[in-house]
Formats: sequence, structure tokens, C-alpha cells
Amino acid sequence: MPSGFAHSPCRLAGFASAQAAPGQTVTVDIEVPRRAAQTWDPATQSWRDLPGDHRLRTGRSCADLSLDTTVARG
Repeated sequence: MPSGFAHSPCRLAGFASAQAAPGQTVTVDIEVPRRAAQTWDPATQSWRDLPGDHRLRTGRSCADLSLDTTVARG
């Protein structure tokens, strides 16, 4: 990566809030924007795609990330 071109290995890409009664199941859709897989490159003054596949982790909080999947770059 070019000098000054860094990114955090973990970032919040989206969130939603849901309420469910005990024993009830709810479904929540969270759209992850393309910008979540990009970083600002100060050398070119533009957004650049981060290389490689991306891991998406989902949970009730950052301390409880129980769902995990990898999104392959296409």
C-alpha cells in the first residue's frame, strides 16, 4: 500500500435496531454501502477499494459478534 494509505481492520458498516418478545424471531436487513470497503487515499485524493475479501461480523454488540461471513471481492 502507498505511504499514508492505511485502514482500520474493523469498522462499523451499518446497524439496525429491533425489538422482539421472548422466544420471538425477527429479521433485520442492513445494507452495507460500498464505501464500507474503501479507504481515503490522501496521495490521490480519492477513495480506493480495500484489497482482498471482507469479513462481515454481526451481533447484538461489539462484545457479542455471533454471526460471521466472508464476502469475496468480485
